[in-house]
Amino acid sequence: MSRFPPPTRRALLSAGAAVALAGCVGGRRAATRTATDRSRTATDETSPTATGTEPDGTPRLRAAARVVPAVRWVQSPDAIRVTAPDRDAFVPARLPSELAGPPASAFELRLGGASYTAESFPGVFSETPGVRQLYTGDESAGWLLFDVRETAATDATLVGPDGRRARLPADRLAGLDARSALRVADVTTPDGVRQGASFEVSVSVRNEGDGRGVWLGGIQQSGVYYTPTTGVPAGETREATVQPEAFGQPGSTVRLSLTWADGDRTLSVPIETEDTATTPRHTA
Repeated sequence: MSRFPPPTRRALLSAGAAVALAGCVGGRRAATRTATDRSRTATDETSPTATGTEPDGTPRLRAAARVVPAVRWVQSPDAIRVTAPDRDAFVPARLPSELAGPPASAFELRLGGASYTAESFPGVFSETPGVRQLYTGDESAGWLLFDVRETAATDATLVGPDGRRARLPADRLAGLDARSALRVADVTTPDGVRQGASFEVSVSVRNEGDGRGVWLGGIQQSGVYYTPTTGVPAGETREATVQPEAFGQPGSTVRLSLTWADGDRTLSVPIETEDTATTPRHTA
């Protein structure tokens, strides 16, 4: 097992270093896909639109938004990270086209009496569910990222550099006053696997917080990565499961790197020889 204290989000962004740790929902992803490929094929939340007018007669704009306890992003073609916020939660927001264009740092989120400056989403592309296309100079329809404090307020406004603003949907911000606290309870793998066969890696996640949360993990296997993901209601436990394949020669070992927002672990599964039989799963 390999464990070390996770670096802060800002340290990750400033360092720009990649560690070969990864993940994928319901299957594997070849790590050779480009950011352009991912943004074109991924599914995002519906684009925001204008709804009515403000008292001054200007269009009433809406921005798509959601609350997530962590973000999962690809730093390089074969490296994924899962990062927790420095404050209490992340609020990704997707701009209406009327506001898009300026750099991410030109926007601010006003929420619960506080103001937060937007940041570019880390990495090359996102593997955060529902938040795929990133806001960049070439993709102004993508998502910005805000690191916010816990609050019961749901009246939020996104403000651009020219003073134009867009409202965030209150129902998508309701989770900011009931935070999840997701903890990896255990990880199970088989004691052995036949060459070329798939096998199950299962991560058990307990939510010790007050609100439902979505646990994001990543498993890296050479040039292939998997993204174990599971929603966990408050006070309950759920499993996130993926099925890697046993690449290698009989007698060798499949090595996997598992990472999540506040931890990491190295997993090893022996590839059986003709003299060995498949053995039960064990806790890694």
